[in-house]
Amino acid sequence: MLLSLHFGMHFWLDDDNELMYCPSFNNGQPDTFNENYVCDWDDWSDVDVSKLLYIFRQLVLDKEVL
Repeated sequence: MLLSLHFGMHFWLDDDNELMYCPSFNNGQPDTFNENYVCDWDDWSDVDVSKLLYIFRQLVLDKEVL
């Protein structure tokens, strides 16, 4: 799980390598009761795709190491 201060969310890959997210509380902990898939986002107009791809890349690299 990776915390993104830019998005204010935690991101991770599920067992099928789908990119998931949940909001982050002010204390930096993930709000896992509100998890969902990034692919379900409807509005991409304000999404910095390069930052999102960087997060995805880091998660893939981290998973390969484990």
